[in-house]
Amino acid sequence: MMNEEKLPPNPSADLDGLLGAWGIEARSLRRTNMGLNNQTILVDSAAGQYYLRIYRSEVEQDRVRYEHELLLWLEAQALPFQVPAPVRLPSGETYLWDEGRASETAGASAAPVIAALFREIPGEHRQRKNLSQVENAGRALAQLDTCLGLGTGLPSAGDFATFGALGLRVSLARGFLKGTAELPGDAATKQSIQTIIGRTLDVAPSLYETLPTQVIHADFSASNTLFVGDQVSGILDFEYALPDLRALDFASGLEAFCFRRGGSSINWKSAIAFCQGFRQAGSLTAAEVEALPELLRLRSAVVLGFWLERWREGTSNEVEVSHSVIGWDAVDQWLVANGDELVGVVGEAATT
Repeated sequence: MMNEEKLPPNPSADLDGLLGAWGIEARSLRRTNMGLNNQTILVDSAAGQYYLRIYRSEVEQDRVRYEHELLLWLEAQALPFQVPAPVRLPSGETYLWDEGRASETAGASAAPVIAALFREIPGEHRQRKNLSQVENAGRALAQLDTCLGLGTGLPSAGDFATFGALGLRVSLARGFLKGTAELPGDAATKQSIQTIIGRTLDVAPSLYETLPTQVIHADFSASNTLFVGDQVSGILDFEYALPDLRALDFASGLEAFCFRRGGSSINWKSAIAFCQGFRQAGSLTAAEVEALPELLRLRSAVVLGFWLERWREGTSNEVEVSHSVIGWDAVDQWLVANGDELVGVVGEAATT
């Protein structure tokens, strides 16, 4: 299902202690490549297979609590696929907060450890060029967003930095724009990125004034979607889920499943399949379809900000940041040339 690294036969006392809080004794442990922010470990035990997630040290408890409350709410909604609902501790809590344990897995500091346990969801990542999987991914996204949009009793979200906050929190956004001067690459490319960001910041407030908002996944991607055969078996990683522009999820899914690597072109057959699947369980407004090019640019701005911040922290390298810069520039150039066609195709295929 993903790349894994087998841990030593005798796991560290830290991991034993963390799992012991749930009454789990591991037979084997494997590090996985799931996610970039947190450590995720596949746990094989007599009680079954689990994923132990050790959150990055700077994560806020309120953010983890909201994610877990949302996942438990979704688990109770009888969706046709699974979400990674957390396993409760004997205390009833869904995560372990340990101020005294410094874990090698979470980092060699004495920072508090926040850990959670999830049951494994069966499935594999997508097969490229499998249009049935692409169509079913579109339908699953619509099912998820429809559930979140119509649901009652959803947990209350805190004042978290939203997926699209770049266009609303002006001081944060302008600071980010200034920071692009640090980006690797030639002067012309950096100037192009600054121009795109500036335009995105100018347009984003109007999007929030006119487009529907609701709780969204906020990181819907191929890497966070699992399949058994052609059917979606699970949607993963709700770490960033919270109220935001509804159509941002659609934009994320369209880019993840339909744009070719590098962002310089789209597979139109995949785009039509994704839209047709989405239409089976949801719909977009005409305004959301029209705004799709700017939503894709806004998403790119957030992704670039993510890589820039990691670079500043020393957790990513120049190659990764450069790849994000080049990819965004390519997506923007493609949207300039083909944005109207994209709006037309999506409008015909994804709306009723």
